[in-house]
Amino acid sequence: MKEQIHTLDFTTRSITNCFQYKIKNPLLLFCVGLESSPSNQTIYKADSICYTNIKVEVPRSKKNPVQCLRCQNYGYIRTYYHHMPKCVKCGNTHLSNEC
Repeated sequence: MKEQIHTLDFTTRSITNCFQYKIKNPLLLFCVGLESSPSNQTIYKADSICYTNIKVEVPRSKKNPVQCLRCQNYGYIRTYYHHMPKCVKCGNTHLSNEC
């Protein structure tokens, strides 16, 4: 795929295969990062690569802020945070799955 994109004169930053969320099986979906240049804007007109029909979309940003499932504060996730937990159901100092 990388060679095919380069033959179409697009300058890539990265090409990543997307995976299913929980079981990590590869999907037939790729995230292609292009350099910011006027020549790369024509990618939105492309309809096939490697004899495969494609649809090019602008990345969608998440509308909601990230919320910690441990303490219910915003801006980080529980993996990187080790303060006292707070239950989202009752507000006491225990994990929500224990309520």
